[in-house]
Amino acid sequence: FKDSRPVPLVLIDVPNAQGLWLAIIDALEPKTAEQLGRRDQLLLKSAKMIGEQNGPVVVAGDFNATPLTPIFKDFLKMADLSASRFYSPTFPSKLNWLGIPIDHILVRNIKVKRIEALPAMGSDHRPLKAELLIPRSPRL
Repeated sequence: FKDSRPVPLVLIDVPNAQGLWLAIIDALEPKTAEQLGRRDQLLLKSAKMIGEQNGPVVVAGDFNATPLTPIFKDFLKMADLSASRFYSPTFPSKLNWLGIPIDHILVRNIKVKRIEALPAMGSDHRPLKAELLIPRSPRL
């Protein structure tokens, strides 16, 4: 999108499973009113694009928004995505479990078995690791 970071959207062919759409979000930090507007625009435009995809979808990345942020709730609804029941604190990494959850792994038509935040590796964010179950292909 104009004046934003790219949002890759890829179709992954998984053997014996439905094709999986994967999108990666890297939203701007909302440090100023302009950056806040650009972050929100990126999320809204991405949500529209992601919502148009059929089948299983995984959206992961740095949203720079907590689950309580109104734009994050709008993003989930517009993209028809679900979040896990528990949000892991990821930022700032030095606070470990006292941080805030601004990095997310969101899904549609996929079962989330587990999501966990790992120790930071050279970043001020803790990475997330997910175990997901992708539905079998209807052809099988």
